[in-house]
Amino acid sequence: MERFRSSMIDIFESNIREKMTETCYIVASGPNGADFHSRVPSDCFTIAVNGAIEADISPDLWMCADLNVRKTDYFAPAYEKHADIACFGTGLSTVYSKQAYTFNYGSMLCNSNSNEIAEFARGATSIAGQAVQAAHRLGAKRIILVGVDMAGIGYFDGSQAQDAVGDSKNWKPCIKLFNALIKWLGEQGCIVESLSETALDVEVIDHGSGRPAYSNSNGASDESAQAIYQFE
Repeated sequence: MERFRSSMIDIFESNIREKMTETCYIVASGPNGADFHSRVPSDCFTIAVNGAIEADISPDLWMCADLNVRKTDYFAPAYEKHADIACFGTGLSTVYSKQAYTFNYGSMLCNSNSNEIAEFARGATSIAGQAVQAAHRLGAKRIILVGVDMAGIGYFDGSQAQDAVGDSKNWKPCIKLFNALIKWLGEQGCIVESLSETALDVEVIDHGSGRPAYSNSNGASDESAQAIYQFE
């Protein structure tokens, strides 16, 4: 077991902020994203989460938080290959030391403290939700999701979650919190959209129209993906 390295840089105190683009892509492992990896433009800052590090993309950052990622087939080789762009939550960062960055994902997002969300990358919305918050804090104004399905247990490569029970997972709590986060971000002027189908309350970019994916060079769309979710 590796020990915590005191020189590891907190992601929000690093110079990676200088690389962030106005439009940021976040690529997760969901199967809905499989056909859209090729549409992630090279001129946009891209964050891969968990197993999406194996997708055919060129990420600028790789984020993981759950200690269970250590049990996956992809983690060990990806850790050796991509430590220079790896950003692990505090739990993983007490076990591994080669990664470039760390982050504290804090406590659960709830309605009573949602006004303080910008101060933390909270864990309850899933690792994709943590990546969205990181992108916002690092300066992104438009965040486009790829493979953030928030449904099922399958991955883009045809495999399934090793620790899943049956053929489903209770995504509802995560979706509720994620939608609240998206709504809050919209109020801050940061729009979240998706390139692939998702259970989240965001606009899915019309990939059937032939429109190219948004990139940092061609400017942002005038269309707004305001989340409409409200706490019940």
